[in-house]
Amino acid sequence: MGQFAQDWARGVLVAAATLLCLPLCSQAQSILANGGFETNGTGWGSWGDVECAAWAKETGSYGAAFRGWVINGSGGFFQSVRANPDMTYTFTIRCRKEDLFDAASVYLRLEFYKEDDLSKAGHDQGAVNIATKLSDTWQSFTVKGTAPLGTVFVRPVFGFSGATKGDLKKGKQACFWDNAELVSSP
Repeated sequence: MGQFAQDWARGVLVAAATLLCLPLCSQAQSILANGGFETNGTGWGSWGDVECAAWAKETGSYGAAFRGWVINGSGGFFQSVRANPDMTYTFTIRCRKEDLFDAASVYLRLEFYKEDDLSKAGHDQGAVNIATKLSDTWQSFTVKGTAPLGTVFVRPVFGFSGATKGDLKKGKQACFWDNAELVSSP
């Protein structure tokens, strides 16, 4: 084989390897601010019986926690992120519960809002109750939804309601969250 043919074949192999690697090597960048809660709760809105704390982390400095020791406790976290209609948004977050954490509902969902970030652009999507799927080891949970017409913000939400144990003296009644990601795709 001549030098030209060898160079050409090498170039074709490099190009083919690059094209094969692109889908595997590139990963979508999360569009959340502070998805790992490393700057405490900065960037996240919250309500109810929740907090950010060092004792709630999987990795890094901080994580989010649900206070399951509050009788009938409820609360959660959310973050509004600029979005575009017809894009698909995938929210993934890591979670684990302590032995005695028990709640009627532990959920994830995506909400889509108009320009004022108050009026919904459509119904919630991907809503899932994971209360019966929680364990004492870290695991990932994911919800996905497509932004409807009029969407300017997407809001990943994770929350809980109906905590049933409610005894701070017993301990081990929290649910921990960390390492959240929100990615968009066409």
